[in-house]
Amino acid sequence: MRTQHYRFKRRFFVILGVFIVCTIAFIALMVSCTDAKHDEEKKAKEIPVHKASLICFGDDLFHDVVYQAYEDDGYDFSPIFKHVKKEIDKADIACINQETMPVKSGYSGYPMFGTPIQIIDTLHDVGFDVVLQASNHSADKGSDAIRRMLRYWKENYPEVKVLGVHRTEEDADKIKVLKKNGMTFALLNYTYDLNGLSLPAGKEYMIDMLTWDNKEKIKEDIKKARKYDFVIVFPHWGIEYQYEPVEDQKKWARFFADEGVDVVIGMHPHVIEPVKVIKGKNGNRMVCFYSLGNFVSCQNQVDTMLGAMAKVNFVKDKDGARVTRYKMTGTVTHIGSGFSYFTTYKLSDYTDELAGKNYIRSLSGSAFSVKILKNLFNEITGGKTSGKLKVQKPEEEKSEEEDN
Repeated sequence: MRTQHYRFKRRFFVILGVFIVCTIAFIALMVSCTDAKHDEEKKAKEIPVHKASLICFGDDLFHDVVYQAYEDDGYDFSPIFKHVKKEIDKADIACINQETMPVKSGYSGYPMFGTPIQIIDTLHDVGFDVVLQASNHSADKGSDAIRRMLRYWKENYPEVKVLGVHRTEEDADKIKVLKKNGMTFALLNYTYDLNGLSLPAGKEYMIDMLTWDNKEKIKEDIKKARKYDFVIVFPHWGIEYQYEPVEDQKKWARFFADEGVDVVIGMHPHVIEPVKVIKGKNGNRMVCFYSLGNFVSCQNQVDTMLGAMAKVNFVKDKDGARVTRYKMTGTVTHIGSGFSYFTTYKLSDYTDELAGKNYIRSLSGSAFSVKILKNLFNEITGGKTSGKLKVQKPEEEKSEEEDN
């Protein structure tokens, strides 16, 4: 009996010991998991959240009557931007397409544009960080004008990024990068044409071209740009006065999306075109504003008075760097009687009283009102002018609709 009791007792203590060891191991495992989870949460909290907002305006198209309206003021063009200045100030990054070439002399309008160089002072003073200069009018005044324009920027406002044109071949091989709020933005600007002109032999590097012959160079540019947090491309493309992107624009947009571009903001058609989200290879989602229309001009049709602002929000956090929101809002070019002045309003701020005084009514002979402008804006955009891009999980990739 004693032997059986001893065996039972020994077995009991063995089982108890095993139980205690397992319990301790389980508790240790739970503590370890809890600590690991806590460490992960702590690490996630330690990763800073960076945010930035971008705004971009369309074609700054200076016909002769536009700059002549400000001749007596020493070509101080700041009144043109007066009514959108708050929008520029609110954005972390402000961009505009300087459609026409700034020059020190030989000013001219359509078809070979030369704009008083004081526009550069104004663009800087009102707060632009990025100026797009690759357009079909980049070569209107020749290669020397491009050099002089870039020298003026460098000597006076070197912090502003001037895109799409270059003084040297070495500069043409560099990616323009803007650092803002703890993030890096790689910026590219190309034009489809040069107004029927061409640069002198050996100087083709001076303007970045959006041609299929140049596809591999563009592909290499984007590849170099992808090492930064965001890649933004500003193409000068499309067909003038078309409300819908043509097939060539769509083809380039798909190319950009496939190559990993984050945002495309298009110029040139002189009227607005829709904004879309395009899915490229590897699930990349790219926001594409096909055309922002004119910011200012003296074109004589109602639809060329309607432009747009592109707004994009960016974030970089524990989930990576990505676009979070985008929005397209309308603008209106206002022309004073007899071309006495030019300025641009937000469409939401424009009134029928102002519309009744816009000199476009004398130029076009067409009806012009806030209602007409808003209806046209909604017609072209299809009412879809904004969106939010959430963090996408792998299982959600197939369910998201692609906008082409």
